[in-house]
Amino acid sequence: MKKLLVLVVLCIAGYCLYNADALYGQYLFSQMCKKESGARFYKKVEKAQGWRMDKIYSAYDKKHLGLASNLHRGFVRFKDESGNQLDARLKAMPPYGTSRDVINSPEYTLIEPANLSVPVRYTEKYINEEFNPDPRWLKKQSFGKNQVQIIDLDANEVVASYTGFGYRWTTSDRVILNAPTAVTCPENTDDRKTFGSNIYTHGEKK
Repeated sequence: MKKLLVLVVLCIAGYCLYNADALYGQYLFSQMCKKESGARFYKKVEKAQGWRMDKIYSAYDKKHLGLASNLHRGFVRFKDESGNQLDARLKAMPPYGTSRDVINSPEYTLIEPANLSVPVRYTEKYINEEFNPDPRWLKKQSFGKNQVQIIDLDANEVVASYTGFGYRWTTSDRVILNAPTAVTCPENTDDRKTFGSNIYTHGEKK
């Protein structure tokens, strides 16, 4: 019985030593998730304001002009492929359940030369980065961060954000049968789905 117990203890100790770096990385990852992941609301976003898009898109880029179909936004200012500034806004309220493609069509979305006398108030910033919080000990681990920030251009400050993290605890050669080596947080992404509407009602995360 003692030999069996010793064998079990040695196996556990060997596993911990072999995966000490991965376990340490998992600890750091869990702390990031606990302290930083998910939605953060610092100030309420005002409705019916202009929003700026920092990238250049074609006039009816259906993937991105969906921003204009957000009923709480007054308009979205962007540049076309020639560098002309344009404003996109809803010109008619679509029936409930109308598809995004239809909303983005000329039937509902008006695109016209930007009225530069009316300033934009907000913009979105997307951050995607890989990093290593402790390169001295973590050699085979990788961390990733993705974040969307809502920025008040008047105050030059972030008024809301949503942050997610990813952690790959080892390389594929250290696992059997290509077992999963990556985890992400937050696990519950319900607040990501409602983030775009909650920015108008949540002034501070409790």
